[in-house]
Amino acid sequence: VSGTGLTPGFAVNLYEVTTNLGSAIVDNTGAYSVTSSTLSDATHTVKVTVTDVAGNESTASATLNIVIDATAPTAPSVTDLDAASDLGVSSTDNITNDNTPTFTGTGLTSGMIVKVYDGTINVGTTTVDNTGAYSVTTSALSDATHTIKVTVTDVSGNESTASTSISVVVDATAPVAPGTAPDLDAASDSNITTDNITNDTTP
Repeated sequence: VSGTGLTPGFAVNLYEVTTNLGSAIVDNTGAYSVTSSTLSDATHTVKVTVTDVAGNESTASATLNIVIDATAPTAPSVTDLDAASDLGVSSTDNITNDNTPTFTGTGLTSGMIVKVYDGTINVGTTTVDNTGAYSVTTSALSDATHTIKVTVTDVSGNESTASTSISVVVDATAPVAPGTAPDLDAASDSNITTDNITNDTTP
C-alpha cells in the first residue's frame, strides 16, 4: 500500500481494524510503501496512520477495501476443436488442414482469461464472454500432432491447472500430384477399347 505527500522520516502504520499489518518510513520525497503481512482470501478494510519523530500517532486515514484472492480457479473441462476448423473427411476426428484452428468451450465464468497451450507454448488467448463461452483461434501450427490443453485465469491473476489434453493433427501440405494421367477403363471405352471414344455417358 503506497501514498505520497507526507513528511520525510515519519512512520506509516498499516492497520486492519486494530491489527497492525506493517510499517514503513516516509522517504525523502514524502512517499511511502508498506508491504502487509499475509492476508487471507477475503475483502480487507485497511487504513493508515502516521507517527511523527516524537512518537505522536495521527488519527487514521479513510479506509481502503482490498479484495484478496490467491486461490486458482478449477481447471476447465477439455477444449474442443471447432467443427468449422476440423476440416477434411470428418468434422469430429481432430484431423485438419487448418493450421490456425479455432478451439471452443463453455461453462466458465465471464471475464476469465482462457489460454490455449500446445504443450507448454501459449498459442492463443481470449476472454470468456458473458454466456460463459469462449472461442480462441491459435497462431500458426506446424504440420504435426499437437497436444492441446487450456487454462483459465481469474480476475485476480490466478491461473488454473491445465485441462485434460486433446491431440490435434495438423496437415496443411497437399499431397504430390499423381505421376500418371488417368485412364478410361476398358469397360467404359466402347467399341475400340483404347481410343477414349465412348457412348457411355457415365464412364
